[in-house]
Parts: sequence; structure tokens; C-alpha cells
Amino acid sequence: MQASAFHSALVWLCAAAAALGAQAPSRPAGPRATAPASDDALPPGSTRLQPTTPEPRMLELLKAWEQVSRSHETLYAQFTRTDRSPALVEPKVYEGQALLRKPNLACLDFQEVLKDRPKPAFSQRIVCSGSQVYQFLGPTKQVFVYPLAEDERRRSIEEGPLPFIFNMRVEKALQRYNWRLLEERPAQGSRPASYIVEIIPLEAIDREEFSKALVMLNQETFLPEALQLFHPNGKDTKTFIFKKVERNGQGNPASNLANYDGEAMTKKFQEYGYKVIVNPDSTGEPPAIGRNEAPTPAGHPQPRRTATPAPRR
Repeated sequence: MQASAFHSALVWLCAAAAALGAQAPSRPAGPRATAPASDDALPPGSTRLQPTTPEPRMLELLKAWEQVSRSHETLYAQFTRTDRSPALVEPKVYEGQALLRKPNLACLDFQEVLKDRPKPAFSQRIVCSGSQVYQFLGPTKQVFVYPLAEDERRRSIEEGPLPFIFNMRVEKALQRYNWRLLEERPAQGSRPASYIVEIIPLEAIDREEFSKALVMLNQETFLPEALQLFHPNGKDTKTFIFKKVERNGQGNPASNLANYDGEAMTKKFQEYGYKVIVNPDSTGEPPAIGRNEAPTPAGHPQPRRTATPAPRR
């Protein structure tokens, strides 16, 4: 297991930040502007796509987002995720939740919905405690721990998903992604009016995980209705349907520091036979939680979720 697994899991947060971090600005008068096509061509020898200037309406949305995002302290989202691929006989469905707390705490949790089980089964959890990243894998009963050096902590804040939620800067956003406002849909029946935004990653590390993302935003609340990630192979997709999103909510799991305590979670998971695998830090010494592992008991009981419990339908 490589450290890139953490980046892969948080790529969703990076794309979803467009939906979770902003508030709607006032709409301009006049007809809707059409956006220029994004530049997907790689120059010879280049490791990144070329940035393009977004059309005025998209740039207006980004600037309004920058103005309001600095006041965000926590974010909590519940969603369902559906994975589709020609390699799958049937789509895979997950229930999940995302928790974020300023300045650098994050937790992403997935429970797989299985036809032969009355309740979703624990699949994966990613926890960023600020100084370390923890990846809990249900199918293999493993915990991977990735210590973050000081410069990596800074990069996780400046380049990861958190700045797009807590400290979004238009200049950085335009350097890392191409943005295009595809459509402004009017309300129809019970369906609220929405924006459809396309996000194209420019950096090679992002393009390894998704080639583009489409976000549907509620025009009144500027909260996400849906998000779709397209795999670089052009065939696989991950579709998120958001059931609940709260910013700065009182009493929700995102405000509870226990939900970012990866060390305490690791000890609980060890009680259920999970093996801890530590990636040595810059000094070559693994953290203490990886040095003593509990023996694996018979059977495979569900880990006790003392923090970030899975949402119920």
C-alpha cells in the first residue's frame, strides 16, 4: 500500500470543494454566457495541462467563494456513492460521510451496501489528524499510518482539499484546475435551480485519479446536489448524491475532535484484529502506535465505531 492511496481517497474532497465551500453570489443580468472549451492538450514534455481563463460568470462565482470561505470552521456531509465500470457486473454502492475541521483535520468514511446484508458493511476510513494520515481498510483488516513531515503538513493544507473549503484562493484554484460553468438550470417541479460546473485537473498527480469532475450546485444554497468523477480510463465513474451538507453546524460530527483522533481509532481497531502498518517518518522511526499490535482473534467482527459512525438511510 502506497501513500498515494490517501491522495486517491481525498481527490473526491478536492473536487467536491467546489460544492461545499461557497455561497451563491447575485446573478448577473442578461443572457447566460457560454464557456470556452477547456484545453486538454499536453504540450511536448509537459507534466501538466495548460490553464485557461474561465469565462466571466465562472470567475464571478470563484471570486464570491473566496470572499466567504474564510469564515468556515467545520463542514459535515452525508452522501451515497455509486461506482460504475465495465469491469463490474453490477454497480457498487456506498453510504458515506465527510468531516472537515479547520485548519487541517479531515475524515472520510465509506460503508458498502450489500444485497445479502441488512446493514452496510464497513469498507474504508481515511483520517487526517494534522500530523499523520490513517487509512482503515475493512476488507483486509489493515490500518496504514502515514506520518507527515512539516513540509508535507503545509502542502496538505495548501494543495489538498482544505483550502478550497476553508481558505479558497482564486489564484491557486486557477493554477490547479480549469473551471467551466456548463449550465444554469432553472427550477423544475420539486427540483431546485442548479449550476453545473466542470472541473479539469491540471496537475499530473490529480489526473492520475480523475480526468474531470461535474458538480451540480443548488443555486439558492450553493450546496451540492451531486458530484460525478470520471476516471482517466474514460470508462469508470464515481457518482455522489448528497443527502445532507452542513457548514459550521452546531453539534454535528465535524465539530467533535474525537472524529479526527486517528491514534485512538487505531487502538480500537486493533482490538478487533486489525494489523497496523506504519510508513516510517523522516527520522526513520515509526510512531508508537505501530510498535505493538494486538493478536488477531477468531472471526471478523465489525469494528466498534466510537467515532464517525456511518450514516443510516
